[in-house]
Amino acid sequence: MELMTKEILIEQIQTVLFESRKNVAKEVNTQLLQAYWNIGRLIIEYEQDNNIRAEYGKQTLKEISKTLTKKIGRGFSVSNLQFMRRFFQKYKMEQIQQTASVKLSWSHYVLYMPKREQLIAQVEAVLEKQKAIESNSTGI
Repeated sequence: MELMTKEILIEQIQTVLFESRKNVAKEVNTQLLQAYWNIGRLIIEYEQDNNIRAEYGKQTLKEISKTLTKKIGRGFSVSNLQFMRRFFQKYKMEQIQQTASVKLSWSHYVLYMPKREQLIAQVEAVLEKQKAIESNSTGI
């Protein structure tokens, strides 16, 4: 049986530590995504319960942003709160839990969401054109 060298011991300790740090980062990411989704849900529910319209909603988000920033700190700008609202509207919790396991962070969702919406709009436009062409060709 070979004796473990100090270098091997240090490598093994490093491996254990790096794996643990990676797992902690994944869990923090998952928890943050779930928190942002739930914040979006709370905002939507508040707006629906109070029949808040778009213009008043913008003012409400400004007030919420100001208060949260004062009480909690950075990360609650109006635009970030708007992304949280959209995040809740566009994704189911199950999707978030699945994608969090493949390392998508909040930044990825923020970057991806407008592109996803743009792609959906383009596909819908193509389908509408195709539908119009088909109805015109069958109507002749």
